[in-house]
Amino acid sequence: MLNGIKMLMIAQTEQQVADIKAGKLQYTEDRRLISVSSEPNVEQLIKIKKGNKVEPYLNLENLDKQSKTRKQIQAIQEEVNLTKTVFLAEKELESGKYEANDDPVDPDWFTHWKDNAEKVSNDYMQTLWAKVLAGEITTPGTYSLHTLDLLKKLSKNEAELISKLGEFIIDGQVVQGIMSPRGFGNDSDTVEKMMNEKGLHFTNLLYLQEIGIISGVDSMGLTATYNSSDPSSFVRAFTSKSCGLVARHSDPQKKIEFNVLHTSQLGREIFNLADFNTDREYLKSIAQEVANIGFDVQIGGWLQLNKTKGKLLNPEAILPNNSK
Repeated sequence: MLNGIKMLMIAQTEQQVADIKAGKLQYTEDRRLISVSSEPNVEQLIKIKKGNKVEPYLNLENLDKQSKTRKQIQAIQEEVNLTKTVFLAEKELESGKYEANDDPVDPDWFTHWKDNAEKVSNDYMQTLWAKVLAGEITTPGTYSLHTLDLLKKLSKNEAELISKLGEFIIDGQVVQGIMSPRGFGNDSDTVEKMMNEKGLHFTNLLYLQEIGIISGVDSMGLTATYNSSDPSSFVRAFTSKSCGLVARHSDPQKKIEFNVLHTSQLGREIFNLADFNTDREYLKSIAQEVANIGFDVQIGGWLQLNKTKGKLLNPEAILPNNSK
């Protein structure tokens, strides 16, 4: 009930701001909102001289009033933005995804967050700023000032592009396929086609590299090598959001080499904010490539039990095909 009242008050205030901007309401010096005439006051901007000759002139008194009104509108809008974002952060904390923490948030960090969050009016971007605050409250140091600076500059379209790239992340890297014997990336273009269909073509990937999210876009391919987590046989689990891929082999010395785009620390913090799910067909495609080089592979949901262990849920075996 209380949350509903908060949202109603915010909505009413936003409407009042819109009415002030449209000239329907006026905010007086004694902080009252009054209705104003909808008829335009032509003499605010012009002065009539010598018959019908019209010349522009500068009405300093009117300009001063307009300047004060703009500042008042901005102050009200910033207060609305901040209130909405804090409200969203409260809802995020109530989601159960966060653990309680008594460590205080750095005052300088919070000031930096507040100064940026109050400028954000877009609903989608407000949810990102809310997640930043919720994450920092529960684990101070989660989001750097560098991340706040990048988030401040991101448009809604750019944030959505990052979310789309997040669908192709496995174990913190953008996995593009198994490394070929020649060392130039995977032979299959399946993953590339999937990424292109979601707007993740070379130009957009290069842009994400330029702003510091990923690296390796303009190279011949970066490599990530994974060894077994078990000394007696090869066992390796790869996680992707709420999904998992588990590869097994009788030889503990086996390795899996992926062609990847590396994510930066900045990128990992931003990906942690983005709202996305793993592309299941993509995960299956990568699993197929791992199976094709001789590993027993399963994919499914993933339940993280603690910091080092997890469990594959509803496992699906991926059998090798004849493409290799």
